[in-house]
Parts: sequence; structure tokens; C-alpha cells
Amino acid sequence: MKSLFYFTIYFFFLIGCSDVSLSIDEKKPQFEEIFFDVVEKKLILDDKLPKNIKNLASDWYDNKVKTNGFDGKMTFEIYGYQENIFNIVNGKKAELSIKFVVKIENSPLTKRKIIEGDVSAYGTITGDFSLNDFDVIIKNAQADLIIILSKDLKSKI
Repeated sequence: MKSLFYFTIYFFFLIGCSDVSLSIDEKKPQFEEIFFDVVEKKLILDDKLPKNIKNLASDWYDNKVKTNGFDGKMTFEIYGYQENIFNIVNGKKAELSIKFVVKIENSPLTKRKIIEGDVSAYGTITGDFSLNDFDVIIKNAQADLIIILSKDLKSKI
């Protein structure tokens, strides 16, 4: 009986002291549709943008930016990506930002509209983490950038 008691205590001590590593999941962004009164649309991505930003922006633009006009064209440019990484107490912080400009031109006799913006996002991680975990934090902040960009653009239309 005494050995069963010690075994139980040992078992709970062993379970209580184990280190469980939790992984961080990559975001699957959900974008809202945006409509423009033009017929033609064009996306221009700066060559210096990270591959993940290019993929997210292209996916958003191809699937959620819609045209419903009779004439005119729109040019959407994303540029000026900045990524700053800081050490914080027991962790790291990544601050990201991008700039965008939308040029809408209707028929030559009508108006031309330019919408400019600058959006930013950040991600932090503390405690024990791997470099892969921090990479996921950066990718999630990049996804947040495109989500914030789409909401900012929708509010300016």
C-alpha cells in the first residue's frame, strides 16, 4: 500500500513537471469584398515585398477586389514594406508597415481619384519559443497588414 502511494506521488510529480510545447498556428485571413466602379484593374507589387505579402495581396486582390463599372481603370500599388524587430522583456516584437496607392481613372473627360494609405501591424511573442514560432508571428502580422489595408481602403472609397 505504501509503495502504491509513493508511485502515485511520483507519477503526479512527473506529470506536473513535464514541459508542454504549444505551437502557434498560422492565420487564414478572411477578407471582405470591395467594389470599384471601373472595368479594368491592375495590381502592382513592389519587388522588395516578402513572398508571403505578395501571395496574400494577390489572393485578396484576385478574389475580393471586384469591378462593377462601365468604363475606367484602376491601378493598385503596394510598396514601402518595413519590418522592425525588437527585443522586449523575455521575448521579441515585430512591427511591420506597408504603403499603398490606388489610382482610379474613369473616361478621359471625367474625374481621376487617388487614394493613398499607410498601414501597420505588429506581433509579439514571449517566454520560451523557437525561431519557427517567431516566423509564424511575422506571417500572422503580415496577414494582419493585408486585412487592415483592405479595411482602410474600403473606408476611403
